Order: sequence, then C-alpha cells, then structure tokens
Amino acid sequence: MRNQGKNIYIIRSFISGRFLLSVFVLVLAGIGLRPTMNALAEHYRKESIAIRRPLKEFDASRLPFLRDGWGILPIDVTDDIETDEYFFAHLLKPVINKEKKGQLFITYYSDPGSKVPHTPDVCGRQAGAVVKDISILTIDTPQLPPKYPKIKVCSVIMQHANEPERVTIFCFYVEGEFTASRNKARLILGKPGNRYTFFSKIESIAFFEKNEGPAEAIEMCKKLITESLVILLEEYFPTREQIKHR
Repeated sequence: MRNQGKNIYIIRSFISGRFLLSVFVLVLAGIGLRPTMNALAEHYRKESIAIRRPLKEFDASRLPFLRDGWGILPIDVTDDIETDEYFFAHLLKPVINKEKKGQLFITYYSDPGSKVPHTPDVCGRQAGAVVKDISILTIDTPQLPPKYPKIKVCSVIMQHANEPERVTIFCFYVEGEFTASRNKARLILGKPGNRYTFFSKIESIAFFEKNEGPAEAIEMCKKLITESLVILLEEYFPTREQIKHR
C-alpha cells in the first residue's frame, strides 16, 4: 500500500500545473519554431548558376604550354560524370623516339543537390590502378587575381596495368575558393552566405616512364592547371559578385 501511494503521488506530480504548463510552452515553441526554421532554410537555400560560357568552347590551344608542338584531341566522356559541362582532351607531342602524352579534364557543377564526385585517387583504385604517392603541393600563381597568390593542389602518382606511370594533379574551385580536398569542397558548399552555388574540378595528367621519374610530368601538370585557370576565371566561372548577390 505504501508503494502504491508513492506511485500515485508521482503520477499526480507529473500532471501538476507546473508540468502541464511546461508541456504547453514546449508545444507552442515547437509550433512557432518550425515556420521560423523553414523561413531561414528558404532564405539561405542556394540556387544553381549557369557557367558564363560552355566548357565545350574551351580552347586549350590558347594555353602557352601547349603552343610548343602539342596536339590537342578533345574527346567525349562516356562515363556518367553527372554533368554536361565538361572539357576533356588528350594531349600529344612527338619527340625523338617517343611521344609525350597528357590529358586535361575540367568539369562544372551547379546543382545544389550535387555531391562532390570521387577524386582521381579513388577512381584510379576502383579502375585497378596502383596508387604510389599522394601529396599536397602549393603552387605560386601570380598570373591569377591577387586574391589567389598561391593555391593548393593534390598530386597523385599511380599506374594502370601495362601503362606508363602517370601524375594527376587536381584542385576544386568552389564558390570562389580553391581547395585540394574533397571534404573541404563539401564544407564550402554547405556554408551559408552565397545565393548561388557551383564547383569545378580541374584535373591535369602527364605520363612518364619509370626511368624518367615524375619531376617533368609534375611541372607539366602544374602549368596546365594554372594556365587553364587564368582563362576559366576570366571567361567561364561565375564571378564572386554574381554568386553573392541576394
């Protein structure tokens, strides 16, 4: 009986005026909070923004590095890269007893629901390549606007079966910011402030034989990246003023 009386006391305490008042306040707060949160989400929701010029119009022959005897062969991408805005080309240059080879691959995304695609090291492993080195490099970029005196890029050295080794250097340009990290790109995309959203992956590749070492290939990739960015920032990517307008 004593325990039963104690239980009745506890139940009465829960349904006391103070408890009911607390529940009532919480319900009202929930009702009022939902429209407020929805309004904030709508206000800060980012929208798509078109690239200023289609990447199919990108003219790689304008790159100073490729004016020295390089052939440029644009090709269609057959894999699903989740965007129609891309430029992809094989680069060839005949030299004594061999042929230098490279690639340039640029993509542009502006769907607010898009996730940053896999990076070359992940895609390479999935395709059976052996990844031999991954490192972050800092490139001096005096030819870019003053806001970007240096940029960080990711360098990946890998080899597919029966192919020469390759250096792949890439970076992301996300809503006006550069990063070499896929995770950092996603953080920038999720950060409020800009009205419009977009990101681009700029990727250059150079092949080299084992007895040559990667140094020359790395320099080639760095030049392709920086020279491409000069044109992309000036003529293709949305400006910071465009994406911030709200």
